[in-house]
Amino acid sequence: MKPLYILLTCIISAFTGISRTAVYAQFPDTIKQIPFIETWESGSFDTNGWSFPYMQGNWTILTNEGNPEPCAAFPGYPSNSTYLYMLESPWFDATQLTCDEIFLEFDLKLESANPTGLEKFRVELVKDSNTRTAFTCVNSNSFSWDPISLDLSFVEGDLFRIRFYAYGSYSPSVTGWYIDNIQITSEHKTPANLEHYSIWGYCSWTASTCYHYLIWDPPRCNPTSEVMEFSFDDGTAENGWAINPGYLAWLGNEFPIDQNISGVLQSVDVWFGWGWGAPGLTIDIFDGARNLVGSSDPFTTPSEYWMNIPLDPIPFNGPFYAMVKFDMLSVGTNFFGYDENGPYASANLAWYYDGTDWEHMSVVAGTVPGVFLIRVNAEVIFDGVYMNPDSTILLGYNIYWSEFGNDSSARQFVKRNSEPVIDTFYTDAVPCMGVYYVTAVFADSSESQPSNHTEWMGCWTGLPEKQGGQDVTINPNPASDFFEVESSIPFSEVRIIDMLGVIRYSEKSEEVRTKRIRLPAMASGSYIISIQTDTGPVNRKLIIAR
Repeated sequence: MKPLYILLTCIISAFTGISRTAVYAQFPDTIKQIPFIETWESGSFDTNGWSFPYMQGNWTILTNEGNPEPCAAFPGYPSNSTYLYMLESPWFDATQLTCDEIFLEFDLKLESANPTGLEKFRVELVKDSNTRTAFTCVNSNSFSWDPISLDLSFVEGDLFRIRFYAYGSYSPSVTGWYIDNIQITSEHKTPANLEHYSIWGYCSWTASTCYHYLIWDPPRCNPTSEVMEFSFDDGTAENGWAINPGYLAWLGNEFPIDQNISGVLQSVDVWFGWGWGAPGLTIDIFDGARNLVGSSDPFTTPSEYWMNIPLDPIPFNGPFYAMVKFDMLSVGTNFFGYDENGPYASANLAWYYDGTDWEHMSVVAGTVPGVFLIRVNAEVIFDGVYMNPDSTILLGYNIYWSEFGNDSSARQFVKRNSEPVIDTFYTDAVPCMGVYYVTAVFADSSESQPSNHTEWMGCWTGLPEKQGGQDVTINPNPASDFFEVESSIPFSEVRIIDMLGVIRYSEKSEEVRTKRIRLPAMASGSYIISIQTDTGPVNRKLIIAR
């Protein structure tokens, strides 16, 4: 990751949200490839396709200023009041960069004639019909050439362009904004969370060879999205609940979504029945820590049918709660449908909240466990390996090792594998003192930068302990709602790993030999169950069938 340089009076904006692949009815006439560099040596905006969508205003190329000369500039004169002038780039092609970090770098200088704070400089990114502000700077103090580096994750996998704005109240308050050395570059994403375990017990000082197990996460490639409905009811209500007139409370469901699933909540479907008046209610969304993160507009409760309640986009990452807020006056409301015999009723996902305390609905009402008839529609991000024929196809990984030394600059890393490793784990036999890192290998024969290092200072005294036979069983298998791990040796963590090597769920505890895991909302398919023991991980296969 390249460093971010930030000025005291400038703001680099962070990007969040869903990435989509843009669809164009017709490709733009001028498309530039990445890497791209603009030094203004040609003396013309036309050479690389720069344009001015409205009017050019004061934008010019100066031959007597730059880092080094020449540079693009927006001088304060001629004088303009309440002005906005844009310098717009050509289109850039990032459609093949689906497993890359993309960066915009440029040098910026401000000469202030009067630091009013009313003159501003802004960088905006355009993708399809969407725009994002990436950087803003205010005329509060002059500064010399400063390097700016921005993360362009917003544009990954799409065509995009850049806009530089100069705007404000009175342009002579600045002598000039100056831009030079514009570069757009990319770097392959790296593997992450590299961990190492010694296997067959601890390795002794006297051993010439030790055996190690490495595990890591793949680079997060090709973010794509899909609209999904999160539903835990069977569509029918055996009961219904409401809040009495004159009281304030919330009724709704916990949504135990996998912690590695993220996206944006878009709307909620609710079912109410058995008419008894219909005042306005609202939907409140709470995150996994039960913090309020968004609300709907008031709605009138339906009677005996499903109703869709729109939400302003609410980002989520993992579990959340969708709750109907009953802020009751003097009249009652229809009853909120409650499913008592569906496939998830026994999971007891229905909750009651009085503004202070949370409690399961089954406890508060003295009823059987169940789920309310409330469903959430979301645009969900999925991260996987891009499988189209482009230069970012992930082929596998290379593993590098060096003997440990106090002088890290003197380490000499040696590749341990002859062919790219397809899996996200690797077993190696090396002298005990050493350092590892892993790189991702792509179809164009390029490698990513190194992952985080994993290293150890030395070995332990005593003879190596042979790890005894490990009897680890998973039941039931296939599993739909839960599974249980039984092991002959103690373990402290259970991980669910998908076939791409991504850890989809993890649960830690004190050391145990038996543990029951409730499955989060995960798709049917094959997974690896990895239990973490003192002598390294032990893996077993699990099939989820739903």
